[in-house]
Amino acid sequence: MPTLHLVEASIADLRRALEDGTVTSVELVAAYLRRIAHYDRHGIALNAVPVLNPNMFEEAEASDRRRRQGKALGPLDGIPYTAKDS
Repeated sequence: MPTLHLVEASIADLRRALEDGTVTSVELVAAYLRRIAHYDRHGIALNAVPVLNPNMFEEAEASDRRRRQGKALGPLDGIPYTAKDS
């Protein structure tokens, strides 16, 4: 897979990258956190993500472990996401 462009990557792209080892869930979480810090906390300070999961890295590590063992919980296991609170 060519370089993974986080902003343009689809769920299918992220899943494929996880499956072929291009990226780990921990790396995805870290990349998204950097993006949140840049745009949501420092840059233009959108405050679009007011609450972060305090267990995000532990959950990402558990997902990576399951994937290595061939026991992913499903197609979205290990893919970080946000939920909108309306």
